[in-house]
Amino acid sequence: MPDTGRITLSDFTLIFGKNEDGKTLTIDALVKMLLTQGRSIFERIKRVDEEPEGYIIMLDDEGKEVKLPEKGDLTSIIDLTPSECCNTFIVRNSNLSIARQSDFYRNVTDRLTGLRTEEIKLIKNELQELGKLTRPDSTASLRNIAGEKIKGRTKDAAELISRIEELEERVTGEKLDKLEEELLEVRERITEINIQIEHFEEARKRQEYDKQFNNTD
Repeated sequence: MPDTGRITLSDFTLIFGKNEDGKTLTIDALVKMLLTQGRSIFERIKRVDEEPEGYIIMLDDEGKEVKLPEKGDLTSIIDLTPSECCNTFIVRNSNLSIARQSDFYRNVTDRLTGLRTEEIKLIKNELQELGKLTRPDSTASLRNIAGEKIKGRTKDAAELISRIEELEERVTGEKLDKLEEELLEVRERITEINIQIEHFEEARKRQEYDKQFNNTD
């Protein structure tokens, strides 16, 4: 494509020509000069590996000139993502489809409304994973997938707690705790009695020994 010198682009610039006249190469050069990152999202645009020679001069909101790529990247200057640049500046398909349409419209909506739906979605998904939930909302139930069985284990735990509470009420109602204390006291008393019996038996044997020893003398 011949060097035509400096070209001024208007609000709408139509680039036309025959096949292999350099239309796609022109777009390829514009993309490379405007963006340093995220070029891969421009499908079928990359025709050559070399970097283009030249520059692009833009006017900011204050009318000051910004020279690219010398002054940085288009995405940092006007706060656009590469996908938004792709869908804004290049339409190639015959049906005018938008690449990654759902992501594009969500980003645009967030910018227009000030919402942060993508960040909220990521947080909800993280909470879903931490909570072992079936879906990321307040009405979700615990999931029961293989290897975790969180729902089943939680159900078993709840049933066990309920059973413990029932037994606790029964113990209190039938005063089984008092009986346990009395049983312990009885056992302690029996132990003390057995010790006394042993002492008495030792005393008896000693007395008989002494009596036999005295009779011998």
